[in-house]
Amino acid sequence: PYLASSGGNYLLVWNVSGGASLGYHSAGSGTTWSAPQGLVLGWIHDFAASGSGYAAVYRCSPLSPTEQSLCAKAYTGGAWGAELALETYTTNSVNAVLASDGTGYGVLWRQHATSTDDYGVYYTTFTATDAATPLQVSAARGPYEDSLPPYTSPREAIAHDGTGYLLGWIQHDNPATTNREEVYAQRYTGVTPAARSALLQRVHNGRASTPTLTVNNSGVKLATWRQYYFENNTSSSAPTYRQGLF
Repeated sequence: PYLASSGGNYLLVWNVSGGASLGYHSAGSGTTWSAPQGLVLGWIHDFAASGSGYAAVYRCSPLSPTEQSLCAKAYTGGAWGAELALETYTTNSVNAVLASDGTGYGVLWRQHATSTDDYGVYYTTFTATDAATPLQVSAARGPYEDSLPPYTSPREAIAHDGTGYLLGWIQHDNPATTNREEVYAQRYTGVTPAARSALLQRVHNGRASTPTLTVNNSGVKLATWRQYYFENNTSSSAPTYRQGLF
């Protein structure tokens, strides 16, 4: 489940998996909640609040029942708006993460660029009624379904720093060498790169996962992530690393 607050009220959204993946929501004041209502035919990836409402990003199928594209809906004035197709692909759009600048939203996700390649990293912004054209942040191969731990651990992160969006992601440094991964970060103002992508760490013979991005009241930006090392096919401890940004 995902829970967020806006204007003194709350919205709870969650997924149900059965014959189809369904998203539901319930609105409330913290003590009284509305009856659950259907939200989307799809799988919700993330949910966030803005100054005027909420938004959800989710896996959808606007073109065919078999595709896994990425869509969004905004909740303002007590009602959900129209579905926005952020990206329409007949392959997978996965691991989307969402943040708000107070009025609109930024989203980062991983998907196939074509039907045969590995997962690249993409980013776009949207409002309740419109979405910008997606940008490919990185075309490098990214870990999605690894054969080693941490398997499905989050590999992307997004946060707003007051004037722009911070993006963080994990990628392989060489398509032929899947046991070396890199931790990257970049900053965008809207859909314009405001800083070159920064290599934070290269992990040899291991895995990196669970990146987070935070900004304190003084504007200091911090990235954290976990690293896994492998020796003789046995995973060691996974310490947490941190680094200041931009």
